[in-house]
Amino acid sequence: MSDPHFVTLTLLLLTITLPRASPAALAAIPDYRPNVILMDIGMPGMDGNEVARRIRQQPEFNDTKLIALTGWSQEKDRQRSKESGFDHHLTKPVNFQTLSALISSIQAR
Repeated sequence: MSDPHFVTLTLLLLTITLPRASPAALAAIPDYRPNVILMDIGMPGMDGNEVARRIRQQPEFNDTKLIALTGWSQEKDRQRSKESGFDHHLTKPVNFQTLSALISSIQAR
C-alpha cells in the first residue's frame, strides 16, 4: 500500500498493520484480532485467496471482514475470491471514497 493510501486510511481513524508477506499476515492476525483485513490477491508465494481460506478455517475470525484489493476484475476472479472467503472484492485502482464508505459501513455494524 502506498503512502498516500496509508494516510487516507489513517484519517479514517483506523489502526493499520502492514505485514509484508502472507505468512507474516497469518501470524499477526491472532495478536491484532482485526475487524477488517484489506488484502491483495496477487501476492507472491501464498496468494490472497489461500490466505483468505486459511483465515476462514479459524472460527474465531468468522466475523472478520475480508476485502480483496486486486487488479483481477473478471467475474471468474470475483467468484474465486468469494469462494475463498472474501466478503468484498474491489478492483485496483481503488476508489478511496468507495473503500472509505465500505469500511465505515462495516465498522458501524
